[in-house]
Amino acid sequence: MTSQSRTVYCIGCGEHYDVSSIRWVDDQGNVGEPNPAYGAEVLTEELRMKQNRWFAQKLQPQCIQGDLLPDAVGNVPWLGMALVGEIGSGKTSFVRSLRRELKEGQAAAAFGISGQLASSSEGLWERRYLPDEPTRRPADGPRPVYQPVIFEIHDDRNNKHMANILIWDPAGELTKSEALLAEHMPALSATQSRVVFVPPGVMEGVPGVNLETEERVTVEETERILHALAKFQARPTSQEEVNTTLVILSKADCYGASPGFPKHVLAPRAYADGIRYEVLDDLIADSVELHDFLLRRAEARWLINAAKKLGSPYFLAISGTAMTNVERSRMVNEPVGVMDPLIIAMARAGLLPETPTGRVA
Repeated sequence: MTSQSRTVYCIGCGEHYDVSSIRWVDDQGNVGEPNPAYGAEVLTEELRMKQNRWFAQKLQPQCIQGDLLPDAVGNVPWLGMALVGEIGSGKTSFVRSLRRELKEGQAAAAFGISGQLASSSEGLWERRYLPDEPTRRPADGPRPVYQPVIFEIHDDRNNKHMANILIWDPAGELTKSEALLAEHMPALSATQSRVVFVPPGVMEGVPGVNLETEERVTVEETERILHALAKFQARPTSQEEVNTTLVILSKADCYGASPGFPKHVLAPRAYADGIRYEVLDDLIADSVELHDFLLRRAEARWLINAAKKLGSPYFLAISGTAMTNVERSRMVNEPVGVMDPLIIAMARAGLLPETPTGRVA
């Protein structure tokens, strides 16, 4: 949204709202004063100072139904990512690790970006990601809607706030039916990236998969999630749409001893400045290898067929344990692959600095 724009788009209810009707809500649900700069054609120094004081209140823009209005957050492009998967599939660990990687990881640095949690999401983060038993209750409001955590992405070359990443991470039990998703995640149909977490517990029939510490998950349960997700048709938003589906083999170190599994995807990537395009090529190649691994295993082929309902998905592997020596299968406690879903989603949306158009198909 530009300073001249008078309306913002709600990705929850699909309506446009005049800026005067935006509800600015704090972490406790209290409604505050509107942003003093909205609707202004010129941002004077006095107005800028008032806006800075207003930012300190950490308010988020919502429509009258309680849905977030991402066009009104920071006046920058945004990328919505919806994470779905069974309870225990690794979604929470992924978001925690993503925050660390954005702040100090080599992967983000290789693309000239860094990220931080938006101040308006700090309270939500404390409730959802700090406790041992995260609070998965939807935010209070006119209806039980899940609010996203927001990461601010910066272009480190010019220290510019270039985009916001909005991550919806609902409880696993809310992703098993179209009705539950519609009730708790009305914004799902407008998110540009859908990330499906598939835990190793659903691959019990695949030889060599280590399930000693994993809770078993039935194929039917995972298929139900994919079916519910496929029911949601993409809805146009306020910006150009490029929809991306990512299927994540979470806790992928459990596949290390499975015949034919491409173990090199568990090795830390050698990120460095100047090789970012090659990193994208590597991710696409890894996706093809993981697809072929699943296709060769009759016990895993169901995932290929179910994922096809979501278009042409990318397959990625994420693990909290990295393989430092592929030949000897030597492991170390170090997250691997955490940035991969975000890199692909941002590249396809044209949000990575200096990413050639069309490089990520």
